[in-house]
Amino acid sequence: MKKRLVTSVIAVAMSLVMAACGAAGSGTATPAADSGAKAEETVTTEKAATEEKTEAEEKAAEAETAESTEAVTETKTDKILHAAASFAYPSLDVHKEYYGWYTSIYGISEALFRMDENMNAAPCLAKDAVADGSKWTVTLKDGVAFSNGDPLTADMVIKNLQRLAAENSRFAYIGEFTMTAQDDKTIVIDTGDIYPTLKNDLASPEFGMIDLDATTDFDNAPVCTGPFIIKEFVPEGDVTVAKNEN
Repeated sequence: MKKRLVTSVIAVAMSLVMAACGAAGSGTATPAADSGAKAEETVTTEKAATEEKTEAEEKAAEAETAESTEAVTETKTDKILHAAASFAYPSLDVHKEYYGWYTSIYGISEALFRMDENMNAAPCLAKDAVADGSKWTVTLKDGVAFSNGDPLTADMVIKNLQRLAAENSRFAYIGEFTMTAQDDKTIVIDTGDIYPTLKNDLASPEFGMIDLDATTDFDNAPVCTGPFIIKEFVPEGDVTVAKNEN
């Protein structure tokens, strides 16, 4: 009798334990399912946030590209170059002091020749200069004109050389040469003694050609042959140039 009672008690106890385990198992299943849902919701939220961030970045990049394109377009339209020089002179008179170096840098004035990268006197306004003893024959290029459209002639070249000799003591010796115009494009310069470097002298920026008949203000608005003309000049300040339409 006692044995049966003990067996029954054990059976009941085991049933209770199994029931408790079953209840515990079904109780943990629900939180696991909830965790899965929350994880899925978190992933979805993060994906949406990433997509939103990517879209915002793309819009920002597009805006930046548009600004850059607009800036480039504006620059191409304006075509303005700003440059700084180490000196600011009070005059633009090509023949005085060393001012001709700067008027040539600004693209305003040109000489009959120019020094090339090999330090040879290359053609500029003149196409050639040939020496025969003390006589040099200088031939001008065809179609050379000042910014006002007036042609550069042999007579005007001689007048410029004579003015340079009078205005600049460093080139006073030019005034001692005999200069004649054979025709509108040919100048003969007799140096007296043999002078083999005349062509190089004619390449110096101070030998830049000015329309002496049309220029009324040599210090501020010389009329020259270069690719640019004076738009605005502030003595010892800024120089603004514009395209020479001629």
